[in-house]
Amino acid sequence: MKRLRRERVKSEKLQDCCAKLYTKQCFLFPIVNTTLRDDDRTKLETVDSYCYLVYNYIGRRIKEGHSIRRRLLEIVDPAESQSLTVYRGDTVYHEEIEKYRQAIGHRDVYFKWLLFVSTSLDRDVAKTCGQNVLYIIELRRYLSNVQFTYLNKTHILKAKRKYC
Repeated sequence: MKRLRRERVKSEKLQDCCAKLYTKQCFLFPIVNTTLRDDDRTKLETVDSYCYLVYNYIGRRIKEGHSIRRRLLEIVDPAESQSLTVYRGDTVYHEEIEKYRQAIGHRDVYFKWLLFVSTSLDRDVAKTCGQNVLYIIELRRYLSNVQFTYLNKTHILKAKRKYC
């Protein structure tokens, strides 16, 4: 039992390290995002383990944030769930903007980003990260398929108040 716990702690430390490295301005961030965005399978062996660890870090943080009782309550009574608005600045091609315009008013149309998406609680910070688009994203914690975590304690540049 102690050995299993030690292995879990080691794994969590590795996940923490990977999340921290992801927030650092280095070669890794653009490689991971470009690979995920373009669905580049040639780099799969290079970044898949790393992405798995970051993904598990995010999932672990979600589970730590709520008790089972609280999560069930949020599913049963969504009005009780906590909502959070975050912002993301981006540079988007005209064709993609047109897809977004066409989707206005269609609640059955969704867009999915394949990469890890960094956002900010601060609208002004998000504006500095993009050229022509500002996404305003409402996150509802009760949705089990929405995974995000607060990286303020992990992030190297804490002033940005980022989420992932």
